[in-house]
Amino acid sequence: MYKFLSLDWIKAYQDEWSKNNKLIENLKNFTANIKYYIDGNESEAVTL
Repeated sequence: MYKFLSLDWIKAYQDEWSKNNKLIENLKNFTANIKYYIDGNESEAVTL
């Protein structure tokens, strides 16, 4: 298990997302920014 929002966590998130061809196909024209943070520690937010 990776520390939440660590570089390793982000890489694993990307790898899992990229394995799902149906998800990729259905969202090919979708764009968004997803911001993750821990309440009280917003200064370390990560945007994907």
